[in-house]
Amino acid sequence: SSFSMPVFGQLGGQAVFYVGTGCGNVVCVNARTGKPVWRFQLSQGGVNSQVLLHGKDKLIALHGKENIDATSKGRLVCLKIPTEYPKEQLVLDPKVEIWRNDDHIGFTSSPILVKDRVYTTNFTGELIAVDAESGKTLWQDKQAPDQIHASPIYGDGKIYAPWFEGSFVITKPSDKKAEILSHADIKSSDGSGVKCLAAPTILNGKVYLSTRDGLYCFGSNKSLTQQTPAKIAKPDAGPISQLQIVPAEFAIAPGQKQEFQVWGLDETGSRVSIITDGLNWQKFIPPTAKVKAEVDATLDTKTGTVSAANNAMISAGALKVTYKGMSATTRGRVHAGSGYSENFEAVPLKMESPAGEKVNFPPLAWLGARIKWYILEKDESKVIANRLDNVLFQRTMNFFGDPEMSDYILSADVMTDGNRRIKSTVGLVNQRYLITLVGNQNILEVSSNHERVKSSVKFPIKANTWYSLKTHVKSNADGSGEVRAKAWPRGEEEPTEWTIEVPVKRVHPKGSAGVFAFSPQAQKRVFLDNIKLNAAK
Repeated sequence: SSFSMPVFGQLGGQAVFYVGTGCGNVVCVNARTGKPVWRFQLSQGGVNSQVLLHGKDKLIALHGKENIDATSKGRLVCLKIPTEYPKEQLVLDPKVEIWRNDDHIGFTSSPILVKDRVYTTNFTGELIAVDAESGKTLWQDKQAPDQIHASPIYGDGKIYAPWFEGSFVITKPSDKKAEILSHADIKSSDGSGVKCLAAPTILNGKVYLSTRDGLYCFGSNKSLTQQTPAKIAKPDAGPISQLQIVPAEFAIAPGQKQEFQVWGLDETGSRVSIITDGLNWQKFIPPTAKVKAEVDATLDTKTGTVSAANNAMISAGALKVTYKGMSATTRGRVHAGSGYSENFEAVPLKMESPAGEKVNFPPLAWLGARIKWYILEKDESKVIANRLDNVLFQRTMNFFGDPEMSDYILSADVMTDGNRRIKSTVGLVNQRYLITLVGNQNILEVSSNHERVKSSVKFPIKANTWYSLKTHVKSNADGSGEVRAKAWPRGEEEPTEWTIEVPVKRVHPKGSAGVFAFSPQAQKRVFLDNIKLNAAK
């Protein structure tokens, strides 16, 4: 995933946006159709900062992860980007790099561009000025201990920079130095610094600053005259040359159905009209699909309505519509509902992992699970285990249930590999609450956002030992609730009482079922088996 916000522009008459991705790329995407235009591999990890467009053919990007060609972290880079819309998706060559500056580490803080100067708030607490033409650092000014999420903003000849530990600094920049005009320490009611996590906003002569503890406003009490942005004229649509299915992805539970609209688009991706007659729908397996599967639902080949029976199996697949020689696809899934169970015994182990194990992919309808989990054999049974071949996936959370579900029991058998010194964390997600056996701490923990809900009880966890884990979220009429779970060695009698019960003032009213794994530094695997999802009695 990525925190990067898109920047919109025009490319060869097409509306596009530029953004960083969680896989370390900077990409250009058609804003109307979603089709990829080009990409450039910038880093080994996620690019979380917003990119900058500089002129018609330059893009400046910042990241804080490991570099592609070095073990160092962080870099500010200027790229020469296409000025014409390509016929096919491009992968930009490293030679498009105009300059690089390794003084920068940007976690999620984004740079700003003022004429031909780039300003960044560095991970180590410096405000840095860079020449946008050469990439040369003009100056660095230490303003805080560190920086994580907040970004600076420019207005009235000044840079307004909030810092993570709770300071707000106003700087007048020049080519030679940073002149500090104001340095304010923002305190919470207990005297500690508030956490500044967002960029300020300038509006009507005032500066607004959002923090974890509240919203602050600085400036004059006088109201200034606001300018109304000029409206952009929308060009007339041309003839239909491509199709678009809405929604582009779908998810239904057993007993539900999904209807679609088919839009005709012109060559720029602008919508012309909805098409209802002359459509032909069919289930579709892309030729490049690694898993050949169809969604377990009935398809009306004329209207495109897809309906899942009450006994529909958890499944995923694509649909294709054709019209006058044009076609478009949508993909979707039937997710798990009450009564779902999985022990993986019916899955053939017809693949081989990089380590030489006989494996197969997890169910296709498990969101994002194919690259993070394997089905394999363990203790004379087929189970699901997290993959350790990519350290980026040492922590993974994957969902398979209906996001509208509530008041359900989710259970599974779980185990962590390891020894007395190092183990991993394994657990379940129930109604947006994470319930885990934390091996290295020997606890059973319930959490949501750790600053809001985090509670645990002691629970001895032995490596390579199976435990049964059962979870439930109870909701009350006044909006409060209770998250509860029980764990015990598999094969022993289930305890009558819950092992942990956590009261919540405002409980999450609904949420999908899922699985969770955390293997620090991708060292020790976790395993799950006999997953069951049922309505609470």
